Amino acid sequence: MVDHGGSGPDVLLVHSMAHSLPVWDGVAARLTQDARVVSFDLRGHGRSSAEATDIDQIPDDIVAVIDALGLDRPVLVGHDVSGGFTAAVAATHPEKIGALVLLDSPTVEPQAAVRETVAMVGTDEVRALIADRFGLGHTGPDAASADAFVEEYARRSSTDLLGAAAEAEATRVLMRRGIRSDADGSWIFRPTTDTLRALTHDPGTPTAHPGRELLADLEMPVGIVVLTRGRHGSGGEAMSDLVQSRPTMRMVTIDSDPQVQYTDPDAVAAAILETVRAADRPGQAA
Repeated sequence: MVDHGGSGPDVLLVHSMAHSLPVWDGVAARLTQDARVVSFDLRGHGRSSAEATDIDQIPDDIVAVIDALGLDRPVLVGHDVSGGFTAAVAATHPEKIGALVLLDSPTVEPQAAVRETVAMVGTDEVRALIADRFGLGHTGPDAASADAFVEEYARRSSTDLLGAAAEAEATRVLMRRGIRSDADGSWIFRPTTDTLRALTHDPGTPTAHPGRELLADLEMPVGIVVLTRGRHGSGGEAMSDLVQSRPTMRMVTIDSDPQVQYTDPDAVAAAILETVRAADRPGQAA
């Protein structure tokens, strides 16, 4: 967990699967003039000491972070699939949350469509492809092999649409954060395929991998951030109609790709701050 400091309303940043908290560093630096900002590693990711064995653990962890730090109805920001985790917290613990921001999240689609995508990602074949592409669960015997691993995947990501960042060093920082070493020097890169399996499990509850049906029931300010070249769409006409019908909901589009936290942190921070301000003005549009 990192408390980035700042003064003002609390903001809790939640990274997506296969990332870790450094993905938010640029955005957090731009938020701290107007808010107190906190980020943390999901279990099974980064330097978290906990492993993920069930999808319901993640929303519970978010609530635990809020309580442990004494955050005052923070604005929850969920990136990609973590938009679903943060939306689940907003739905089940609305008294703890001031507002919600979803960044390039599948949660704008119908829940049936979200679950179909998750089921596809959760197959053994796709998990194996993802593990190979991003090195999930890769192991090595010593620090030298860890350094070589980081350099290899930093090189790969420079030409990978899903992994490319503004600078190779940003990828190295993210990769290093995911390496967990043992006392003998051996290491493993997290998340592993076991973590991916746990987080793509669907227990069938409404708050597991939720879609826009859940968003329709939220009364708090909700900011939807769509990317022109993102992983996920805008939710189409139905989502547009929902936004127009809800004075506390707002959708903004950023001309960027999935690595927008690196390539345009100013735009991401600005979108978050609009929702932060809406949380301070109950009943007004996000």
